[in-house]
Amino acid sequence: MSDITLIDDSEQSSLVTNGLAKNGEMYLKKAGSTDAGSIVVYDSGAWKTFANEYTSGFINDYSVDFDGTNDYAAITTATDNIYSLSMWFKPDADINSASYNQILFGSVAGSHYVGLGSISSSFTNEVITVYRGAGGFAYTDNTATISSSQWNHLFISWLSSSTINSGSAGFDIWLNGTQVGNAVGGSVPTAPLYFRNDTKIGTRASAAYYFNGKIDEVATWTSDVSADVATIYNSGVPGDLSSLSPAHWWRMGDDDSGTGTTITDQGSLGDDATLTNGPTFSSDVPS
Repeated sequence: MSDITLIDDSEQSSLVTNGLAKNGEMYLKKAGSTDAGSIVVYDSGAWKTFANEYTSGFINDYSVDFDGTNDYAAITTATDNIYSLSMWFKPDADINSASYNQILFGSVAGSHYVGLGSISSSFTNEVITVYRGAGGFAYTDNTATISSSQWNHLFISWLSSSTINSGSAGFDIWLNGTQVGNAVGGSVPTAPLYFRNDTKIGTRASAAYYFNGKIDEVATWTSDVSADVATIYNSGVPGDLSSLSPAHWWRMGDDDSGTGTTITDQGSLGDDATLTNGPTFSSDVPS
């Protein structure tokens, strides 16, 4: 029996258009296809689709562990706006309003970031901060703790009529599926975050305030997808985001067999990330 060729929806269509589809030839549909994981067979001008009993659905085997000293993942080619961002993180120590500041995601030198702990003079008692330029949006609570004993999900989305900014534009913030953003500070941003050639996961773009812990399944969109936040959170277990068409989706090892220094971007824009200064792959994943 010959090897089965992997194809996506576009390649499947091209086989027919170019007269290359062969009767009886089997193909396996790639991740991201409308029938991902299925086996398709061309039969006298029509495709027949068969469920693949060996396909177990979405698999998440890897995360990336950052040491809090100098580790990060660099993204140097993306240039789009960030209207929604989703990521999973597990800090090595509990996070609260008194914690030393750490950055999960940074861009544009030091002026765009998503951070944890006491990080900005624009707020007091901040636990999560989304900052752009000289101000931003935050979740503030001097009694709240983000646990280091579990994986946590962070989602932010830029809305033209946000809850956090009393109906004006702003970044609403969700933690573990619950909307928590409650503060606006500094010079209030009037536009969302954006990528630049210095974007980093796990630290500020200017390489400071390194995150200490694990990060998994980082995705961004060029439009507001907050209506899908429950689907993205998925009761605390990451799922396949393909149907939500992320612009970027760094799976933190799952598309790279947990080896090397490249984190392949499975989003539509295809800007890979590069692990820098030695972050390691981990089998500890949200589940």
